[in-house]
Amino acid sequence: MSKPGQRVLSTLRQMIISRELAPGERVTEIPTAERLGISRTPLRILEQEGLLEKQARRGYRVRLITPNANLRYAEVFACRCGQNQGTRLIQGAREA
Repeated sequence: MSKPGQRVLSTLRQMIISRELAPGERVTEIPTAERLGISRTPLRILEQEGLLEKQARRGYRVRLITPNANLRYAEVFACRCGQNQGTRLIQGAREA
């Protein structure tokens, strides 16, 4: 995945974990990808990670994540995203 795609993926993770994107909020695949200038791959990755839920012909929906699960996701993503980004994710998870 390209660096811009990775940045968008990290930003979307942080938005979900911090609940800036609220549980149940709809995320449409093609318009979101076009608006962010990325492929649809980051959204599909978030589905595989359990942060988004695919809805037939409706795009994705942000999954409800419990605070404990939220912190676990943040800790796992911290390993992937690097220390600075990871610290922000964990702080966002604790505040959510």
